[in-house]
Amino acid sequence: MRLREKQAELQIRVGSNPYNYKGTGLSFRGHKVLSKADESRGIAVMTRWIELGSMPLIPIGSYRVIQPTDNGGSLKVVGKVKLQWDQVLNGWKRAAIVALLYVALILAFVLWDKLRR
Repeated sequence: MRLREKQAELQIRVGSNPYNYKGTGLSFRGHKVLSKADESRGIAVMTRWIELGSMPLIPIGSYRVIQPTDNGGSLKVVGKVKLQWDQVLNGWKRAAIVALLYVALILAFVLWDKLRR
C-alpha cells in the first residue's frame, strides 16, 4: 500500500510534461534498461531535462518509467533512481553539436554576406 502511495505521489509530482512549448520546457530523454526483469516489464530509465530549443540543458533527475504502448499516452513513473551520468553526458554532447552547427551556420552567413559586398 505504501509503495503504491509513493508511486502515485511521484507520478503526481513528476507528471507528464505540462511545460513544453515548441521544444522549450521539460522533457524525458534517453532509454536505458537496468535489468532483465525491467526489460520484460517494459521499464526503462529516462532522464528528465530542462530544454531550450529542443536542446537538453539541465538534467533534473532520472526515473524508472513505463512507456505507453500507444503513441498518444504519457509515461508512467515507477520510481526515481540516481542521476544517470551516461545519459547526461550524451544529452550535453548532442546539445553541443547542435549549438556548434548553429554557430557555424551563422558564421557562414556572415562570411557570405561580407564576400558578397
